[in-house]
Amino acid sequence: VYLDDRDLIDFVDGTENPAGTARVDTVLVAAEGPDRGGSYLTVQKYTHRTTQWDALATHEQEGVIGRTKFDDIEIPDADKQPFAHNVRSKVTIDGTEMKMYRQNRPFGNALERGTMFVGFCASPSTIEKSLDRMIHADEDGAYDHLLDFVDAVTGTNYFIPPQSLLDDYA
Repeated sequence: VYLDDRDLIDFVDGTENPAGTARVDTVLVAAEGPDRGGSYLTVQKYTHRTTQWDALATHEQEGVIGRTKFDDIEIPDADKQPFAHNVRSKVTIDGTEMKMYRQNRPFGNALERGTMFVGFCASPSTIEKSLDRMIHADEDGAYDHLLDFVDAVTGTNYFIPPQSLLDDYA
């Protein structure tokens, strides 16, 4: 953990993570079938273009993220930019937000630094739709402007089987 769950661009990450039993509902497959109790995991490595990011004024950075930098308060929906990270990465299906449990972990060495994104959810479509909304512009041209300051290096998705399925093959 880096500076109270902050990433290397100095914003708190995972503020909207579900807690308690909502976390279980978010990350575990509930539907009947052999995958019940399993989870979907995505791991992505992003390097940061810190020179460009640091050149932005704090209020511009907050517009890109959709939260205040120092006190971690979400900007009201009416005041958010349509390209804000927390707008573009949010997945809503039939009026219900599809949550993901996420943890960013900073990394760095002499050559590069950035974020390892780790996200768990009950359906791979949550990950796919979130990435699609981030990358592809909507009808007004809005995409996730955080992508202007990071480079996606790697990414992969996994299915983590439930213990019951593993026991069947033991």
